[in-house]
Amino acid sequence: MSIRQKSSAHDRESELRACRKELRELKSRLDERGLALNLQHEDAAGLTQLVAELDRAKQQAESASRMKSQFLANFSHEIRTPMNAIIGMTDVVLNTKVTPEQHRALTIVKNASESLLNLINGVLDLSKIEAGQFALEVRPFDLRAEVERTVSTLGLTAAEKGLELICRLPPDMPRQMQGDPIRLRQVLMNLLGNALKFTPSGHVCCSCHVEAKEDGDCVVRFRIEDTGIGIPADKLGTIFEDFTQVDSSSTRVYGGTGLGLSISRKLVQLMGGDILVQSTPGQGSTFDFHARMDQVSAPDTAHAQIFDHAATVLVVANNPLIRTHVRELLAFWGLDTEDADCMECMGHDGKNVDLAIMDTDFGDFACMELMLSGGALHELPSIVLTQLGDTSITSGAGQVKAVLTKPLLQDELLRALAQVFGLRLHLPDNQPTERSLPRLRPLEILLVDDVSTNRELAGLLLGKMGHTVHEASDGLDVLTMISRRAYDLVFMDLQMPVMDGFTATGIIRACEQGLPAPTDMDDSFLIRAVREKVHGTYTPIVAMTAHALLEDKERCLGIGMDGYLTKPLRLEEVHAMLSRFSDTLDSPPAPEKIEALSKPPSDPIPTFPGQQAAPASGATGGYVERMLAALSAQYELDREEAMPLIHSLAETLTTHEQGLKDCLEAAAADKLMHHAHGIKGVLLNMGLTEEGLAAKKVEESARAGASPENLRQEAESLLLTTGDILEELHIALAGEHT
Repeated sequence: MSIRQKSSAHDRESELRACRKELRELKSRLDERGLALNLQHEDAAGLTQLVAELDRAKQQAESASRMKSQFLANFSHEIRTPMNAIIGMTDVVLNTKVTPEQHRALTIVKNASESLLNLINGVLDLSKIEAGQFALEVRPFDLRAEVERTVSTLGLTAAEKGLELICRLPPDMPRQMQGDPIRLRQVLMNLLGNALKFTPSGHVCCSCHVEAKEDGDCVVRFRIEDTGIGIPADKLGTIFEDFTQVDSSSTRVYGGTGLGLSISRKLVQLMGGDILVQSTPGQGSTFDFHARMDQVSAPDTAHAQIFDHAATVLVVANNPLIRTHVRELLAFWGLDTEDADCMECMGHDGKNVDLAIMDTDFGDFACMELMLSGGALHELPSIVLTQLGDTSITSGAGQVKAVLTKPLLQDELLRALAQVFGLRLHLPDNQPTERSLPRLRPLEILLVDDVSTNRELAGLLLGKMGHTVHEASDGLDVLTMISRRAYDLVFMDLQMPVMDGFTATGIIRACEQGLPAPTDMDDSFLIRAVREKVHGTYTPIVAMTAHALLEDKERCLGIGMDGYLTKPLRLEEVHAMLSRFSDTLDSPPAPEKIEALSKPPSDPIPTFPGQQAAPASGATGGYVERMLAALSAQYELDREEAMPLIHSLAETLTTHEQGLKDCLEAAAADKLMHHAHGIKGVLLNMGLTEEGLAAKKVEESARAGASPENLRQEAESLLLTTGDILEELHIALAGEHT
């Protein structure tokens, strides 16, 4: 073989090796790309599965949120109804002549009831706080009165545990502040309630002082200290977390949800402050928190040095905090003081003092012996401090000039001192006075409700205030009336047949601005007439509803309503709402009007032929007596004013009862829900709470799509109740006309 041939064969082998190498490289790259494609396919499949799982989780979360909102709405409604009755009946008794002790006890009942309502509303707002959508309701308030009222509410709890509850406020503390008193009260109630719960013996002290700032606002600092069981060091960092408790074992003694401190910290932070805690196990805890507020008034020096050192007072108390607090007050008012505990006073002759302020200290023998015949202070005029409910010492017995219950309030002590020393002071009286709300400029009000009894009741309330009331039964009726004349204010029910309050309000607001109405009726003659009448004007609209959930209020305000009232309506709340849209008149109301508004009827629960006495609380029957009592308590209506409402109830209830029967025969769940809603509203407004809640249950079952058999059973049970009510109403109304 020639050299040329050998060279050619060698080149072909080299090319073949190069091709094989290139093929191997291509195959390797293809294998790598195939693996990458497989991985991409796997990632895409995993991503699709993850998206599906996230979507399911989102749907579950939204469903849980809706269920939570519905539960909170029902929870709020269930508790608010009996709480309104408690507050209303307490108001009735407070407007009668009662002793100072009874007045103090009833005031505490009312304050505690209102505090419970505020706490309920606070729990409903918790989700809004978490979402950053919560807003404080800032308004002027009396800081000292608010703190003292809150502490007094817990006086009975402290007395039952044998604890000293002390409210220690500077006598010159500025009174008027601009802030949110409801949320401040809620924080104080949580911290004081916890302190009392975890303190088996000793005392709980609430103190406060104000630090003014140069820009016109101030920092209000609070301290709640107790001598309780304390908090372990390893728990201090977690006690402000949701649902966290120091003792979470199944055998824990103190109970509670673990939400109080969490809500308190969130509220304080909204008020521009924070909470700190110091604690020593076995010795007690101290909670410090502060809030930023606008200071409206200067320090209160109205009664500084008013007694001009004309007398010396001996302060006798075993608790050094009480002695110090009373001495601070007396020194500010211009009285010289001495102080001692009960044992130190055993040999006191009382010659160098003019008055003794004696703390009986839970009936301590040494304290009581000082006041007995032959005791060291028996002949010395005295003011006695005692626990709420203690009747062992009465004013006027021996040299006892006044008996004050603890926690001690500054105005009560000052009033007692002024009485002892014959000094006339302008202080609010302890005794109740007839309630006379400021008169407002009369308004032309359009009242909208689909239940005639509700319209009549609210109309009577507004009419007694001097306003002219026009009535409409649904949203379509509202549009017709507004197209013909102007009104100063509209009270709008929300849930109504034909057209609800939300739709009617949306149409009115659109027509006022010359915009298309949010309805398919925009081209109708009625909408054109409304637009022509209201374009360029503005009519205030206030919602009236039995729902109390914050979302309902926000929805009302979001569509253009100007206010929100929950049913049953309360006189003060209605007046406060009206005052936003009407000027106060200078001249006082006529005496007969004051009496009609404030004086409870002499016989608020009359009887009728054939009726039995009113049943005990919680029992059924005695419907007329229960309605008359509720109307008297809630709306201050006497028998003559209430009977037309009861007559109207009979007519409304008869209509809805027949409608309920027809729905059962036709198996029409939507119409059944409408009639149950009407029965619920009118019974709750008239004070028949238990029966109204039974109707509410039927309404909710129909809305939830309950089985026809269950719905029939509930509706038939409701019909038995309405039948009993109507039977008694017919007897009562027949007796009225004989």
